[in-house]
Amino acid sequence: MTRTHYTTKQRTFKHLTVEKRAQIELLLKQGKKKTEIAKKLGISRSTLYEELKRGTVEQRDTNLNSYYRYFAEVGQRVYQTRRKNSKKPYKLAKASKFLSYAKEQI
Repeated sequence: MTRTHYTTKQRTFKHLTVEKRAQIELLLKQGKKKTEIAKKLGISRSTLYEELKRGTVEQRDTNLNSYYRYFAEVGQRVYQTRRKNSKKPYKLAKASKFLSYAKEQI
């Protein structure tokens, strides 16, 4: 039996792409407001703030004054590193000593 009337919506969560990160960087350089950026890209404001946290690094100018700036490449690199570490390790990698021992015995 299928239900045609239901109240729950299907989730549409998607990961940010490199292009969206580049757009965020460009719009921040133009001085746009964060809520404006989120609306323009079609993402939630909290997603934007999390991305800004991920890709913001401390910089120093010629007078050695520090300031913070968002870089799309940094955000992408942090995302890829965290994504790679979030996956379960292969079971074969855990048993590599046993596999090499078994190979020698055969």
